[in-house]
Amino acid sequence: MTGDAEGSTRRGPGLTATDLADAIHLAALWDASARRARRAHRLGEGREELVADTGHDFGPAPSPWPPGTVPEQVGNPGAGRPREPAPATGADRPAAPDGRVPTPDAPSGREQAPSEEGAESPGFVQPVLERRQEFVAALSPFNLKAPRGEPDRVDPEGTARAYARALLDSLHWTDGERASAGVPVVPVLRARDERAVDLTLLLDEGVTMLFQRGPAGEFAGLLRDSGVFRTVRALHFDSERAGPPELRDANGRGRGLGGRRATGAHVTLILTDGLGGAWRDREFQEWVAGAAGEGALAILHLLSPRLWRRGAIATVPAELGTSWPAAAGAPNTRYVRERTLADLVADEDEPAAGTLVPVLPLKPSALHDWASFVMARGRARLWTQTAEFPGRPGPVLAPDPGADGEFDPDREVGRFQRAATPEAFDLAVALAAVPLDPGLVEAVCEDVMGRASPSELTEVFFSGLVRMGDAAERGAVRWDFRDGVRKALLARGGRVSDIRRMLGLAAERLLRVDPWFGDLARMLRGEHVVSPTNTGASRSWVRSMLPAVESAALVRRYSAPIREYAEAAGRNGYRDHSVPENWPPSSSGLGLTKVPGSAQTSKSDNRKTRNTAPFSDRSGEKPLMSTNPSIGDRMNDSGDIHSGRAGRSSTSGRPLSAVWVQVPRKNSAFTGREELLSALRAQLLTGQRQVITALNGMSGVGKTELAKEYLHRYASEYDLIVWIPSAHGNQLRESFSVLASRLRLDSVGAGSGHVVEDVLAALHQGGLFQRWLLVYDNAQARAELEQYLPVGGEGHVIITSRDNSWTVAGGDAFLSVREFERKESIELLKRRGPATLTDDEADALARELGDLPLALNQAAVWLHESGMATEEYLRQFADKSEEMLALLRPDGTYPVAVAAAWNVSLDRLAMTNPAALQLLQLCSFMATAPIPRTLFNHARGIEGPAELRTALEDPAKLGMAIRDIGRNSLAHIDHQRNTISLHRLVQRAVQAPMDEAEREEMRHCAHQLLGRSDLQDVTNDSSRFTDLLPHVWASEAWDCADPWVRAVVVQMCRIALLRQEFEDARRLGDTAWAWWKQHLGEEHPSTLGMAVQVAVAMRGQGHLAEALELGETTLATLREQQNPEDPETLEAEIEHIRSLRFVGRFRDSLAAAADAYHRRVRLFGEDDPHTLLTAHFRAFNLLLSGDPAASAEQYRDTLTRLEIVFGPDHGRTLGTNNGYAEALMERGLYREAEAIQTNQVERVTSLLGEDDPGVLSNVRTLAVMRRRIGRHREAFALSEQAWQRFRIKQGADSNDTMYAALVHSMSLSAVDQHDEALELAQTTGERYVKLLGDQHPYVGAANINQAIILRRLGRVAEARELDEGALALFRERIGGHHPSALSCLVNLANDHFLTGDVAGARELDEEALAACTRELGARHPLTLLARRNLLVDRRAQGEDVDPEFIEVEDMYREAMGADHPATLSIRKSVRGDADIYLAQM
Repeated sequence: MTGDAEGSTRRGPGLTATDLADAIHLAALWDASARRARRAHRLGEGREELVADTGHDFGPAPSPWPPGTVPEQVGNPGAGRPREPAPATGADRPAAPDGRVPTPDAPSGREQAPSEEGAESPGFVQPVLERRQEFVAALSPFNLKAPRGEPDRVDPEGTARAYARALLDSLHWTDGERASAGVPVVPVLRARDERAVDLTLLLDEGVTMLFQRGPAGEFAGLLRDSGVFRTVRALHFDSERAGPPELRDANGRGRGLGGRRATGAHVTLILTDGLGGAWRDREFQEWVAGAAGEGALAILHLLSPRLWRRGAIATVPAELGTSWPAAAGAPNTRYVRERTLADLVADEDEPAAGTLVPVLPLKPSALHDWASFVMARGRARLWTQTAEFPGRPGPVLAPDPGADGEFDPDREVGRFQRAATPEAFDLAVALAAVPLDPGLVEAVCEDVMGRASPSELTEVFFSGLVRMGDAAERGAVRWDFRDGVRKALLARGGRVSDIRRMLGLAAERLLRVDPWFGDLARMLRGEHVVSPTNTGASRSWVRSMLPAVESAALVRRYSAPIREYAEAAGRNGYRDHSVPENWPPSSSGLGLTKVPGSAQTSKSDNRKTRNTAPFSDRSGEKPLMSTNPSIGDRMNDSGDIHSGRAGRSSTSGRPLSAVWVQVPRKNSAFTGREELLSALRAQLLTGQRQVITALNGMSGVGKTELAKEYLHRYASEYDLIVWIPSAHGNQLRESFSVLASRLRLDSVGAGSGHVVEDVLAALHQGGLFQRWLLVYDNAQARAELEQYLPVGGEGHVIITSRDNSWTVAGGDAFLSVREFERKESIELLKRRGPATLTDDEADALARELGDLPLALNQAAVWLHESGMATEEYLRQFADKSEEMLALLRPDGTYPVAVAAAWNVSLDRLAMTNPAALQLLQLCSFMATAPIPRTLFNHARGIEGPAELRTALEDPAKLGMAIRDIGRNSLAHIDHQRNTISLHRLVQRAVQAPMDEAEREEMRHCAHQLLGRSDLQDVTNDSSRFTDLLPHVWASEAWDCADPWVRAVVVQMCRIALLRQEFEDARRLGDTAWAWWKQHLGEEHPSTLGMAVQVAVAMRGQGHLAEALELGETTLATLREQQNPEDPETLEAEIEHIRSLRFVGRFRDSLAAAADAYHRRVRLFGEDDPHTLLTAHFRAFNLLLSGDPAASAEQYRDTLTRLEIVFGPDHGRTLGTNNGYAEALMERGLYREAEAIQTNQVERVTSLLGEDDPGVLSNVRTLAVMRRRIGRHREAFALSEQAWQRFRIKQGADSNDTMYAALVHSMSLSAVDQHDEALELAQTTGERYVKLLGDQHPYVGAANINQAIILRRLGRVAEARELDEGALALFRERIGGHHPSALSCLVNLANDHFLTGDVAGARELDEEALAACTRELGARHPLTLLARRNLLVDRRAQGEDVDPEFIEVEDMYREAMGADHPATLSIRKSVRGDADIYLAQM
């Protein structure tokens, strides 16, 4: 266009092309706005029902509760948020257990029921949804837009393209055409871009969602307000209803799920806790599958992932893909399972039977990954937990022994303790002390866990221990523990101090609710209580609190008022008849196990389960109720606790998503190191799989602090964070044991080697925690840590070490940590030092201290605490530097500046508190590992300096000394663990000025402390062993003249052997033994006592011959040099008997046991524990040597005496009872033995739990007896249980597992699974040969049982070879008269018969029958078998033996029973095999 006036007049109103485009654009917007307004008006007039579909209405949902019984604001997005304080109206006050709300102005004894129009009864606390912004960001893949509707706006890009094409076309015009017409700009219109994804949100409103409604409502509101979706349609359903769900909108109107729209994508998200009974219903599952076939569907699981497998939605981790081509919002029917964990799916190649549905945790990362996968936006595959709908049919389950309709509180609480998380059990114990008032439940959660805890509350309320009673008054809802549960919980986990604290909390919170709580507060304070004021509500409160009041030891002093309350409430406790106690359990709630990969439940779950030991009894842990720190302390406390207790943000504490194990508290004074932190983070993110990075540098440069800062800064990136002290091997093993407990592995409590393997395997597989971080602090050489490092997995590993083996080229990545930059030094000094410290003074200090962080921190703290001027400190520092340079001249690796800095502080401490300095000197001869404060409890009377003795004998002075040490930053005082620890450089600095005499004196003081540690109870000192072992090594405790100290060293070896840590026991034993032989002499009692421990360690390592030789020599020396009743001699005798047995010399072992037994009868009498122990050994060796009758007699006599001396439930009594049952079985009294053993298994299970190794050993023996009485299927189930549990807990190579495998191989063969039986028997036999050698009787027994299986498979020649070898071995090692040799003879005759050598078989059978009759009697089952087989021989040779068969059948019926398989098969003229049973060594 031209710009002249003439042209303008000729062509238009004087507008440019830009002006014209703007005008058209504005007109289009105006027109579109008017059309939308008209359309909205029409919708408001005639289509009111569509408002709910717009996704902007999340009002109260239809409730499954009757009117007036809603316990909280269901579906309200604001429910669960903290409310502003309001006046104490009746509606705001806690409800009484019977549902009535006291009137604040009413006089005592009067209360009113909630009004029909009044406020709802107070609801339980609801947690706030965390990480809201991250969740909104996670929805970004759904932010898809597409043109929709009529073109009503200018498309700038389209207009530009059209104009560009017009300009190109104008190139062909003439100049005159171009000058006259110009190139017009014609606007191109397009339709409005609108969001293209519709979301249907299905909110579970079942009763089990009681504690999840707050997060669910907030999450629904977040989705609505995110602006990501075209529509958000919220529908509610009740997961308690079986069959297809009834979906209702926010107004209670029924709705259908609806289908896909013509344009865009449609996704469905189900928010649930997965506990409702509908998830187990087939019709409901089919409905879910149908919904997943209409569009993309996922389940957002609101519970913690560790609880999923106890719910109704069974999941397996799998990698999902979609069939090509990928499309946004494709239905789940197009999903294919790319891969899964092989051990969780029976057939990895088998396609999914149902529709695959992703199950997501409530985490932004999981939501984002699913959204990216569903919308096909950069993610072709998704690794997630998946469930099949409908689920695969589960296996036929054995009837649950606890589901017989009768509620046993002790049994159910025991099951809950084994299945629940430790946090949930501790919370249940705390709640058992108080009424389940909603406000009080919130207060208990804050007290016990430091936060609202929906997952733990869900475990407590929906594991069958708590019931929801019927309305007592006008539909009020009441929750309470079932009858007897409170008492059972408090008995298992309640301590008096904790119970009293909970009662005090209830009295404080409910003081104005009822007079009872005022009286309770006075009782707890020890004040006088006048006559109680009983109200109608008082009775209900007391009913719920009576078990706790009794447990809190209030009854003795306040018996009268409590009796008055109790009589009003009923002497025998409270029984609510509104809910029958025998009501059948609902299908909803948390179960114990489930079948992986389907929506069915079952008890056959092969995945790892948690440790069944009580939480408060675990090594290194304390009950959560034992302390009540502030919230700030919880954020920074170290220890093995769940992160959720520590706060709600990873910036101020521990993130809710992570589990923290042994993590030290954050260093609030951490300074600098930003480049190193960034480099460390970058290094850890270099690979897709596990990455190991070592932080290497000299002592004192801050490697540990750098690692701590990293884990606190990036905590939100991990699911599991573990801090592993690595200076000593036993610290590593103990840390892995704790970690195994947190991973809920079945190997908890087993030998340390198997625990380590199991933990590393679990980390490799992922499972509960996929993103993990392990920090190995203060590691030694790479070779020493190799066996503890994970291989593979999605985690990261950080190692701090000063050892240069971590910096070898070609190894793992490493970062060198050096001294501070000067600006970092100045920053640290000014942060930790006095406020008056100037930059110049800080610079001078940093220069003198060499910028070493450890020295800088100590100097800053010292200046702050002492008030010393900087110039004076520098002067003293210079003097000390010259002194330290002379003292440390031989050690060029030790930084002189560090020693000088600390010695300035030490000189001042020597003047202000000499006892504190001497205590520090004593501790410097211990290890750098934490020193338990309890070690000083028995320090009275030690030899040492006067000031130190005074402090150790006065708790107040000791506490003051420790405080002075900590205040001056000379040691780390851990108040939570009650320990003291010194840095390696501090130890050297403390020892440097000491002369040799002072060093020896203080080292001897350290020895005396260890010698008074009283480690004599080997069954309960395992954790103390872990604490003290590093200090035994560091102080060289064996180099001490005090016999008590040497006894502790011997006991440390003994405990290591008990823990099956044979390498550690051997290393310590060899060291001390060699020292004592040199300095005390080879015949000294301490030397000989340690020789016994070394021999036992050799035996545990498999060096059987060397162990026997050393034990025999040591015993001979002890008998020459000491009295027979000395403890070293008694222990050496027992271990020598065991060693003889282990090498297969059963008769020699019997002779030694008999000799020891008779000697102890003479010395101590028949009822002395020493005598009874050798009596048990004698009975056992009689059984091994082939004399079951004498064995049974000895066992019976010993059992009678043990029951009198120790009681029927003592471990020795139970072990002897098991031996007695074995002896009866070998005598041929199968049914009598089985009855005794059945009772035995029930007893030990009730005492120890079903996973205890001793219990499993008894179950294994019972399996043999069940098989011998003909109950083969039961025997199979028992032997499989024992074998599998031993294999999981202890590994395939343990003695227990191998023996259980032999038993199970025979059970497999008995149920005709011969191939599996042969494979198991062969692999186990090979392991026995490796352990015991090929000439051991146990190897012969394994070969005989293997030959039986081979014979049943038709491989007779191989069976005969094994039988012939075993018979020769038995005749040489245990004698031809032994029942095992006779069984082998019977089996060898079978080999001859099956190969056609009937005559040879008859000859062997005649020999066997004569020997069995002579040794065992005519009616022993083995004798009957030999006679039966001989009759088969004679019949095969043509003799008429029918009358004799009838006689044998009568004898079988008498001995075995009429229905025994052997009895029933007599008339078939088939031969029988004789399996071998040798009691486990």
